[in-house]
Amino acid sequence: MRIYFFISDAKSFSKARIAQTILSMESLGYLVLTNFCDHEQSDFLRNLNAAMDPRTSILDKVDFFIIEGSQASSEAAYLVAWAFSVQKPILYLLQKGCALDPALKIFQEGTRAGKLFKVKYYAERKFKEHILQGISAMASAFKAKEREFANIKFTLRIMPSIERYINWKAKRRKTTKANFLRFLLDQMMSEDAGFQNYINKKVQKK
Repeated sequence: MRIYFFISDAKSFSKARIAQTILSMESLGYLVLTNFCDHEQSDFLRNLNAAMDPRTSILDKVDFFIIEGSQASSEAAYLVAWAFSVQKPILYLLQKGCALDPALKIFQEGTRAGKLFKVKYYAERKFKEHILQGISAMASAFKAKEREFANIKFTLRIMPSIERYINWKAKRRKTTKANFLRFLLDQMMSEDAGFQNYINKKVQKK
């Protein structure tokens, strides 16, 4: 699995500690993309620019995001918004005593927030341990979601005006029309309390 590990203020961290954390993630079999300047796969701006080009999209291939956001930054906010829009899980790390960026509080609202946006406070001396614990939990959730494959073909005839709208929305989200529609329906499903109650009752009867 591929992780994007973003550090809002890498200068405030021990380079050795960050490098050791990245190596620990890689030793577990994860491909780590990062903005950490001493890592050969870093360079946030290069990765971000590539993500804007659908032919060389990096962020599209990321399975989940780890963001150290103790220092508020526009880049961190962008990554959270992007990951949330395509339903990729986010582990958002804050040093104890730091407050969550007010601009990100919207992502804590709604029924999907608890599944996608996890905020974890950590003590600096246990930075690596908190990340590895978070990865373990996120990987379990990711694997569970991956068990459900998109294997049902569905044909739908729509009006040209609706197609134009879907095309426009998909381009703005930098995804395909099919992925956008899947995301939209999945969002509706997860936020439909009546349907969730129906599913829970069916599970309990089994």
